[in-house]
Amino acid sequence: GVKEILIPNQIVTQEKIKRLVEVNKKSKVMIAVENYDNVSKLSQEFEKNSMKLGVIIEVNVGMDRCGVELDEIVDFAKNINDKQGLDFEGIMGYEGHTVNIGNFEDRVNETTKAMNKLIKAKDILEENNISVNIVSASGTGTYNITSKIPGITELQCGSYIFMDGNYLKVFDDFQPALSLLCTVVSRRDNRIVIDCGLKSVSMDQGLPEVVYPRGIKLVSLSEEHCKCELEDDVDIQVGDKVFVRPMHSDTTINLHDNYFVHRDGIFDEKVEIVGRGKFK
Repeated sequence: GVKEILIPNQIVTQEKIKRLVEVNKKSKVMIAVENYDNVSKLSQEFEKNSMKLGVIIEVNVGMDRCGVELDEIVDFAKNINDKQGLDFEGIMGYEGHTVNIGNFEDRVNETTKAMNKLIKAKDILEENNISVNIVSASGTGTYNITSKIPGITELQCGSYIFMDGNYLKVFDDFQPALSLLCTVVSRRDNRIVIDCGLKSVSMDQGLPEVVYPRGIKLVSLSEEHCKCELEDDVDIQVGDKVFVRPMHSDTTINLHDNYFVHRDGIFDEKVEIVGRGKFK
């Protein structure tokens, strides 16, 4: 199995910290931190179990979600190094606010601005004799920008595996590999309804799109149904199949139990989505 895992999120509740201890017995785990109280709780639990947890500091590079600011980072890193049970491994910054910028030049400029702040954080730490082994960043939409910035040691891309409609608006470096196989359950004139609703596809980044057959436009989703409009020459009836591509693969995958893998149009294998239902 996987021997090193970076969880680029904060784990703050006592229940989850105890679970983290158990996971760390099987693989080396690192997590992101940005809060003094959280660092203290992690330190106490891992010291109590005579274990070490790798931590990286999340830096706010412009997304304004999680992360410390540059003027905080030295004191925060020193606090980590003073704690038992923790190993300071490095820093991370997620430029999620730039990954979907449509114009490539604009995406380069905004991503570079964000990554310059992350590299500045690294420089500040090293100027204060604090070693930084890991500088982690990037999403699928910025992999070909962030990867060229000196000082970045690893990329956090994930969606490239499947791609989705939203990323395909931005670039086509990777081919789409994820779709939902839906069934027509009703037809009236130039309108059909398919069994693809909000319980099976996410809409946080827009309406999904029909991949096949051509000439079908999704109009709206409810819990278990999707209304579509047809062009005049589309021959489709109740029981026929429709392939739908989600606009956001990550949040759609989490709604399903299995992948049904096909190669060259032929079913190959059924793969369990083991992360399904694990949010606690």
